[in-house]
Amino acid sequence: MSFLSVTPDQIESAAQDLAGIRSALSESSTAAVAPTTRVVAAAEDEVSTAIASIFGAYGRQYQVLSTQATSFHDEFVNLLNAGAGAYISTEVANARSNLLNAVNAPARELLGAGKLAAALQAAEPELAKAESEFTMAGQTALAGLAQLQPAVADLVHAGAAFVAAGTDAVAGLTSLESAATELAQGVGDIAAAAGSAASGLGLLGTAVGELLNPATIALAIPSAVGGIGLLGTAAVEFAQGVHELTLVGPDAVAGVTALQRASAEFAQGVEYVTMAEQVAAPGLATLQTAGAEFAQGIDDVQMAADAAAAVLRA
Repeated sequence: MSFLSVTPDQIESAAQDLAGIRSALSESSTAAVAPTTRVVAAAEDEVSTAIASIFGAYGRQYQVLSTQATSFHDEFVNLLNAGAGAYISTEVANARSNLLNAVNAPARELLGAGKLAAALQAAEPELAKAESEFTMAGQTALAGLAQLQPAVADLVHAGAAFVAAGTDAVAGLTSLESAATELAQGVGDIAAAAGSAASGLGLLGTAVGELLNPATIALAIPSAVGGIGLLGTAAVEFAQGVHELTLVGPDAVAGVTALQRASAEFAQGVEYVTMAEQVAAPGLATLQTAGAEFAQGIDDVQMAADAAAAVLRA
């Protein structure tokens, strides 16, 4: 019997890809936790609170789905490692079998028809069966790992999609928070402008009254100056409010667009994970078959040992 001398490049590549996926999933999920689940209302009004609640719920849903994807990834890695372990165990068992075959020939020459030669002869049929089972187990394990390669590729794509979704979700929520802040600031500035204008007009009205009264005519000028100053302040505040409101639209559009993009990317990631589950099923079944074949080979070795021991005890 010859050694199964196969360089497991595919196994190493898959392990590196999977490590990258796991890291990417963890980083994107961790980075998105605070900004997506604890969205702070831009103001104390009911609209801002409702917006924060809606997007906070969206963020929590993202975290739930991300946890599910990570759980499937961990399960997939465990099964892949089990397949690689079965392959390595097969290599070791085959090496032992070759060593035993190398010892058998000189032992028979030295002992002739002695008990040891008889024991080895009694064990030979089961050892031959074990050799066949180990060979099949190794070949089956390699076939299973090859079948899992498309699933690994799907998981790589899923990881990239989840990272992109997390980035876009954070960017979208940040833009919407900016829009809400700008809206609150703009409304506040316009309200302040209205108050300043009302005060300014009130002072101007007072100045008119003071002009009509000879006793207070000296007070009319300061009142008028104060009123004009407040009207100027109102104009500045109004301009600031209008400017803030002009920023709301673009930021809101950018935020909604980014969230829509994040939703599509996350859906794409979930689709890739689903595809990976489907594609991985044949490979995982093949690895299970390899495990059964390897177990049968172990049983054959045990039976060979029992047969040899029976001869030695006779």
